[in-house]
Amino acid sequence: MPQLIFASTTNYIKTTVLDITDINIFWDYLFNYIHETYHIPKDIILIKSHKGKNITHDTINPFSKFNHKNFCYYNSKGQTTQTYLINFDIRI
Repeated sequence: MPQLIFASTTNYIKTTVLDITDINIFWDYLFNYIHETYHIPKDIILIKSHKGKNITHDTINPFSKFNHKNFCYYNSKGQTTQTYLINFDIRI
């Protein structure tokens, strides 16, 4: 079963793990989960991309698919696993 790990880059927000049945999800789902779990307004959430770029709710198409391959873990053989790390921060 695929897992999404939501980890804040700040120390005061706990990390959560979400088991999902299908990794083909929309970007809006990620922002909604962070908003509902941590009570953070969507307009100040920053998701860190695999290239270190900030992704915000107002810069995505909420109906576009989340590109999970850019957020996956790799095993010792260099193969992707079904674990995906979502690093996020708060825009000030």
